[in-house]
Amino acid sequence: MINQNKKVRIRSFFIFVLIILFVFSLSCKEEDKTSGDVKLNYHNKLIYTSMEPYRFIIDNLVPQEYTVKSLLTSGSDPHTFDFTPQNIRDLSEANLYFLSQIPFEKILIDKVVSFNKSLKVFDLTYGIELIYNSEGTHTTNDPAQENIELLEPDIHLWLSPKNVRKISENAYTALCNFFPEDKERFYSKFTVFKEKLDNLDSKFNKTTMLIKQKLSLPDSKKIPILVYHPFLTYFARDYGFNQVSVEIDGKVPGGKSMLRLIDTIKAEKVKFIIVQPELPLQDIQALVENTGIKVFTLKIIDYDLFQIYSNLNDCLLDGYFK
Repeated sequence: MINQNKKVRIRSFFIFVLIILFVFSLSCKEEDKTSGDVKLNYHNKLIYTSMEPYRFIIDNLVPQEYTVKSLLTSGSDPHTFDFTPQNIRDLSEANLYFLSQIPFEKILIDKVVSFNKSLKVFDLTYGIELIYNSEGTHTTNDPAQENIELLEPDIHLWLSPKNVRKISENAYTALCNFFPEDKERFYSKFTVFKEKLDNLDSKFNKTTMLIKQKLSLPDSKKIPILVYHPFLTYFARDYGFNQVSVEIDGKVPGGKSMLRLIDTIKAEKVKFIIVQPELPLQDIQALVENTGIKVFTLKIIDYDLFQIYSNLNDCLLDGYFK
């Protein structure tokens, strides 16, 4: 397996080559610009972010004349996404970018800023207690770990309404600073969005309470939740769940490790597993056959974040009550 530093160097070199090609293409079009046939369209209110759920958040905060775009489309894997020349060209037209802890995101932005001086960059995750994990595992819910500088933060922050409340506050503050003429309209939309998040937060707290009553669990006991890929790390921390992931270092375990996982599922009386539809379900066929667990699929990188939450809540209620 390629170590993390080597992967960073490889992708940094790749991004550097893309930028060189992009700058070269701009120089080739200089004549078009001076003749009035300008190929690049610099928008006054063009905002970029990494993924569709974050685009949903920003869209809920800005008026209609703003254009919000994401680099990754629905269903793309943020862990393995590679930038293209078109991504670099798109960012060259933007004047605001919201960071979200996606791997190698900041490397690209740093490069783009070097020639797009007007691009402002804000970190949506500022003030959130990140959970750090060893490369590829994403299995722990405990943020207090040693050697934290050697680890990567879990990237699935958008799957917890508590995180999104802070993310929306950060976005609102940045928007007011960058577009002060629209402060009042930002505030109006932010207030509505925050109220919806508060309602979702209450809904998940109620779901947690109902499940604990069903399982006769004390308040101190966490609810087991089984996933294929560990994408519910923050959700589990914020709503009293203990996430158990099938994947270990990005791979499905076999042999003794799989037998231990089966024993854990039976001991904890886990009734279901939540998987992403794009993942290979045949890898967990033996697990399903040996435990009898139900399989629920959940899309987590779609645009409508509130629908993702609704589907997740349905999985929890159906899994424990049906």
